[in-house]
Amino acid sequence: MHTTFYQSKVVDTIRNMVTEHFFINPEFFRLNRTFRNDFGFNSLEMTELVVMIEQQFGVQLPDEALENVRNVSDLVRLTEQSLVRVTA
Repeated sequence: MHTTFYQSKVVDTIRNMVTEHFFINPEFFRLNRTFRNDFGFNSLEMTELVVMIEQQFGVQLPDEALENVRNVSDLVRLTEQSLVRVTA
């Protein structure tokens, strides 16, 4: 039950951040889109997005895990896992 709530909230929040702060067309936003190849993010933009997520949700996303984030779905999953740890 919590996962569905978290996933919806996390997806909506990341969608808003990506489309409003980084000016990605909302119609282009999909869970399978990659940050580097599809959105054209560089490492600075990824860092900025991660900091925004950490501040918004009050979590710390592990650096080791962030190295494996390629697409929106990866980042959503990592954020959800961090939220579950915080609320457990």
